[in-house]
Amino acid sequence: MSDIITVASFTLRRYVRKPLAIVLFIFAPLLLFAFISGSTMNSFVSDVKSVPGGTSLVNSFIAPEGGLETADRECIVFMLMTLFYFAVLSCQSVTGDFKNGINTRFKACPAGALKNIIGKSAGSFVLLFGFSILNLILGKLIFGVNFGSNMIITIATLFLYCIITNSFGILLSAFIRNIYVCCVLDFFINFPMMFVVMYKIFSPIKITPMFSFLSAISIHNYAFNAIVTTEWSALLPLLAIAAVITPLSLLVGRRVLR
Repeated sequence: MSDIITVASFTLRRYVRKPLAIVLFIFAPLLLFAFISGSTMNSFVSDVKSVPGGTSLVNSFIAPEGGLETADRECIVFMLMTLFYFAVLSCQSVTGDFKNGINTRFKACPAGALKNIIGKSAGSFVLLFGFSILNLILGKLIFGVNFGSNMIITIATLFLYCIITNSFGILLSAFIRNIYVCCVLDFFINFPMMFVVMYKIFSPIKITPMFSFLSAISIHNYAFNAIVTTEWSALLPLLAIAAVITPLSLLVGRRVLR
């Protein structure tokens, strides 16, 4: 256990040496919160109910869902999107050791490959989950963002979401050793999963089969539904995904380190 804690603390110290990454995951969501909460468009549509002639404008774009206004739902989606980019740093925590030779030094330590990858995963997860909680606190206090009526479910959702994101980044380390390629791949995975949730927020039109497929594979969608509906049963898909991807990432990461 002490070996795992040592590797985890070393991983955390490595991130501290990257102030740009720290700034990104703290201030990027806050900038998005500021933009969305101050948007004149959201202020306008929140008051509009109908147009002359009796045509109703009340749809999924205007009507609150789960007690959350459109701006609140947007902030939740963009926070999830920003946190998902942390997978790049999780991947680099493994692949970066090959570039600078740290992996060779770890091999000489008593900690085996499994303890090594568990420590790396734990250190990355602690930082990522800390970012998510900090975003919740600052978003609520500074911009008044509503992150759901049941904060326990919201925190539990982010806990599972961070586990999945962190594990996904470690899985990437088995296939990608270049940080720039990892960034591109993360973007092309992140954007469609985020876009399908935004589509559901703004479009009153029935979701097409293509978007239904994206909704089924989007962890953003599952996390968003859990926060909005505030139902414990909505956490089950995230729990199932985390139960599969976490041990798989540890096994793959152990093989990579060997």
